[in-house]
Amino acid sequence: MTRTFTWAAGFAAMGMLAAQGCVIVSGTGNTGGSSGVTTGSHNTTSGDNTTSGAYTTTTSGMSTASGVIPSSCDAAAADDSCTACEKKSCCAELQACSGDKDCAATYGVYGECLYPSGVESGYTSTYCQAVAGENSPAGKKPADALIACLTTTCGTDAACGTPAKVTWDNFALDFTENFCTGCHFAGHFDDVVGKGVGPDPNTDIPIFSDDASWQYWPWPQSFAIGPKANPDWQTQNKKAEVAAVAKKIWCGVSTTLPDTCAADFPGHFPKAERFPPAGGDSSVTMKTSCVWNEGGTCPQPTDVDRNKMASWVFDGTP
Repeated sequence: MTRTFTWAAGFAAMGMLAAQGCVIVSGTGNTGGSSGVTTGSHNTTSGDNTTSGAYTTTTSGMSTASGVIPSSCDAAAADDSCTACEKKSCCAELQACSGDKDCAATYGVYGECLYPSGVESGYTSTYCQAVAGENSPAGKKPADALIACLTTTCGTDAACGTPAKVTWDNFALDFTENFCTGCHFAGHFDDVVGKGVGPDPNTDIPIFSDDASWQYWPWPQSFAIGPKANPDWQTQNKKAEVAAVAKKIWCGVSTTLPDTCAADFPGHFPKAERFPPAGGDSSVTMKTSCVWNEGGTCPQPTDVDRNKMASWVFDGTP
């Protein structure tokens, strides 16, 4: 179990460090629900669930500009191992930020990105650090120093727990199989868009899986179809091919649409959450259908899972 830092969300509310121990949140890494993300760097919304800004963050919750953050590094009997490490190893950074309202504001954005209103967003620490620096640049330097100390020096199992990381093996592979591979397996042809899955990035639908029987596996032995019906689904999916179009995936699945998508892929991403498609009966809707699912509708990820996939892309598809 990974314990996740919540200094980020708690600075404005906790008061003096010596009075309370570090608040730890246990996370499994696969919770659902909405993260309530709103906008990026310009804090504007332009309709159709499309928002501006290169990153996404939240604006709800506590004020992050009050500068009320822990200013004492004195040890207390109630300190847990996390708090003890932070007081001992990150005291200079904590004190520097406690005396700088710009730093407090930047660090508050970081916290709200990770845990908007105390709820897991799905974004990684590195993603939220970039969000904070873009949305509140005045306090970026001291906030970065504090984040670096908290997530490295104290980011161990013996202290505060290791910050959550999103990788191919622990998340992105599963996401791809559940929400993408059904339209990206070898040999698939989409009648609606008039394209087939293949190796040419200019003319073909990108290939994510070598399983040419994905939709119908393993008929006629059984009628199991859809995600994970093939017992070898993990080895069939192709990380390199998925990573090759990672920027398109970021634009397609994000809960808010990064500014760069319009310039990088003109006309392809008119709104956020374009993928997975809604699906349905293609003869009626004239849209892509997920034929393995009842009614042809396509399963949809939670906002938390969308944010994790965005973080996987942002962090370099590890």
